[in-house]
Amino acid sequence: MQNSLPTYNILIVEDSTTICNLIHKVLSKNKQYIIQKVDKIKWAKQALKRTYFDLICLDILLPDGSGINLCKTLREDSTYKNTKIIIISQITQAIDKVEAFKIGADEYIQKPFHPQELEIRIQKHLGLIDFKKPVLKYKNLKLDTVKMKFFHNNYEIHLTKTEFLIIKYFFQHGGFANLSSLTKFLSSKKITSVNNKSVIVSINRLKRKLNTNTGNPFIKTKYGIGYYIP
Repeated sequence: MQNSLPTYNILIVEDSTTICNLIHKVLSKNKQYIIQKVDKIKWAKQALKRTYFDLICLDILLPDGSGINLCKTLREDSTYKNTKIIIISQITQAIDKVEAFKIGADEYIQKPFHPQELEIRIQKHLGLIDFKKPVLKYKNLKLDTVKMKFFHNNYEIHLTKTEFLIIKYFFQHGGFANLSSLTKFLSSKKITSVNNKSVIVSINRLKRKLNTNTGNPFIKTKYGIGYYIP
């Protein structure tokens, strides 16, 4: 039987062989993706002339120029006005992130990144998942965002507001949470006394609660990457 699912052309513009292979490995699991890889801007421009791409994973520091300039050029081209562009870079300065969004980037992911984070961001921008649903599911966990209830195998586990928001963040980011991003998220919800230290305490408390109720803490730590639910 012929596959009726839509396909998406994705271009990876990355000069690091390690990072490029990691991105390709993550994307190749989804049979809906048709992937091309290049390591220079000039090769990217040639590929863009031959093929229409639905999404582009773009590094900033490339051997023959800046990914920011390529992103700007694409946004000025009517053909690629609506193509999703995800910047993946080791640059951490806020000014560079602001510039990327100003010229039209849809997402900015900082290296090193967790594969699950990239996967969920790509699915989000291609419209393959909907985070606005009232009930969110991740494996055997379920979150009712309307009634503010959390379930494991349909067994309700009572959470505090902070714990509920932490779980919600995990659900909305494919089971991944970077400490600084999670802290900013909780701060935006006007939870008092939020900082990296208090978030770590809350996560550890949540892990103990989950372990007590299910025999599994679920949340694990990957050094240099962040927290994740495998």
